[in-house]
Amino acid sequence: MSVLKDAYRALRAAIYRSLCNCCGTPLNATCSAKHLIIIAPHPDDEAIGCAQLIARTKEEGGHVSVVFLTNGEQAHCHCCDIELTEVAKRRHLLSEQIDKQLLHVDNIVRMKWSDGKLPVEKSELEICASQLADHVRKLKEQYQDETSTLLAPHHEEGWSDHWSANQVAQQVAQRLNLPLLNYCVWLWLSMPYNKMWQCRWRNVHYVSGYITTKRQALIAYQETAPCGKPWVGLLPRVVWRAANSKREYYFCV
Repeated sequence: MSVLKDAYRALRAAIYRSLCNCCGTPLNATCSAKHLIIIAPHPDDEAIGCAQLIARTKEEGGHVSVVFLTNGEQAHCHCCDIELTEVAKRRHLLSEQIDKQLLHVDNIVRMKWSDGKLPVEKSELEICASQLADHVRKLKEQYQDETSTLLAPHHEEGWSDHWSANQVAQQVAQRLNLPLLNYCVWLWLSMPYNKMWQCRWRNVHYVSGYITTKRQALIAYQETAPCGKPWVGLLPRVVWRAANSKREYYFCV
């Protein structure tokens, strides 16, 4: 059954990425900016979804800020007996090392919200959006002479924290009048077929190149815990293959 499941997932991912490839156009200044503000639900999402764009932006003299909503402490829940605080500490250190030393991110903000428990109710989302907007506003003000773009996971990522991050980011973008790009981590694995026809494939843009830098970041995030699994948890093969492909895809909102 696992073989059939993997084959089904691989087929679905191939279809979605083929649609992106056929409909997508290169991401240029129309959709991107000199200052990227990346909303990442967990430490590693910024590398999986945006490492190539980060590398390109830095090479072109731009600036990058990453806002981690959680420390990803639930990565080993139901896996082993490692303390949540230890997982959070290790993921914190990994993201500092990778984002600062390898990707050369300018700013890192940590909201320290509860992993796996980001809000889904409207009232709670609004409270979180207000808190996040304060931080994003301060980041934006650091580079007043540069255009800023907000990035967040796609709303069909399937993972609860990623959906919440998308909803909160949408509110922040509206409040601060910022353009919003959706990046992809779990989309290839999680978007149901019946949502495929509603997806705005014509709004897809891609970034190519800088794949060596991205793969270095992904490998660095695979540092293993005492149980033998990566501190960030095991990525399904479909997600790992998509993350290692030569193009990153973004949806202009």
